[in-house]
Amino acid sequence: MLRELRARSAPERRALVEAVLSLAVATIAVRVFPFRRTARLVGLTEDATVPRATARQLARAERIGWAVRTVADRLPWTSTCVVRALATVALLRLRGIPAQMHLGVDTDVVHKGGFAAHSWISCDGRVLVGDQSHLDRYAVIGTYTVQSVRWK
Repeated sequence: MLRELRARSAPERRALVEAVLSLAVATIAVRVFPFRRTARLVGLTEDATVPRATARQLARAERIGWAVRTVADRLPWTSTCVVRALATVALLRLRGIPAQMHLGVDTDVVHKGGFAAHSWISCDGRVLVGDQSHLDRYAVIGTYTVQSVRWK
C-alpha cells in the first residue's frame, strides 16, 4: 500500500491521509454518539435545499469521494456506509462544498420482515460515496444538507 501511496501526486496523497483521519473520527463518533448528535457535530441539517456546486467544488468533491472510497476498504476496521458518508460530509464541510447525505431503507427487505438501510452522499446529483448500483431499491427516509463551516 505504501508503494501505491508514493506513486500518487501530493494532492492525492493529502486527500487519502485526510480520508483515513476522517474515517477514524467518524467510526468513533458512530460508536459513541446517537446519529442525531453526530449529524449535528459534522454540520448536517434537515434542510432539503442545497446550493449548486461550482465546477471547481464538484471536482474537489469527487476527489474527496474517491479518497474515502479508496482507503475505506483498506483500513483495519470496517467502515460502514454511514461511517463513509459522515467522513465525507466532514471533509466537504471543511471546504464549503454543498452536498447532501441521504438515508434509505431497502423496501424489498422491509416487505419480507427484515431491515436493511443505506446512506450515500451526493453533490449536484452525483453520488460521491455509497454503492450506487442499487439505489433505486432504497426508499429515502432522510435527506440532510451539508452546512459549510463559517470561519470567523
